[in-house]
Amino acid sequence: MGRDPLGQLSLFTEQKIVLEEGDKTRRCRICKEVKPDKSFHIKTPLSNNTGILDRTCNDCNKIKNREQRKRREETVKPSDDYRCPICNRDQEEILNHTVVVDRVTHERVERKYKKVWVVDHNHDTDKFRGVICNPCNIKLGQFKDDINNFKNAIKYLEENNE
Repeated sequence: MGRDPLGQLSLFTEQKIVLEEGDKTRRCRICKEVKPDKSFHIKTPLSNNTGILDRTCNDCNKIKNREQRKRREETVKPSDDYRCPICNRDQEEILNHTVVVDRVTHERVERKYKKVWVVDHNHDTDKFRGVICNPCNIKLGQFKDDINNFKNAIKYLEENNE
């Protein structure tokens, strides 16, 4: 099989999943297989020891994460004066937009996570689109990269922006 890591990974993802009686299941949005909830990562932890399950199974997430890492490694880092092509903000404006405080004392603390630029790609074709800021990437994801969702949002704002 050579040194193809994705090909080697596929050797381990071919295992059959046995559903036990009473298992709650969901369908993976990538491989379309129905798997038990335990085969999905808890993507968003919530209060009271609860969380939201990812829509992608753990096996597909492993492959997806490898591909993302490869894209990031192949992408040239933006220059210090780079501005997001969507919101036109630079790194300093993005980092200073959010104030992080201690939950108990309300004292300002330094951000530990300073991820500003992300590699954006088409989720259907996996084709690289560009480097954008993390907040804009989150917004694109919330609209599911669907142009009609953006058009509806623009129409809504135009009609309700007094």
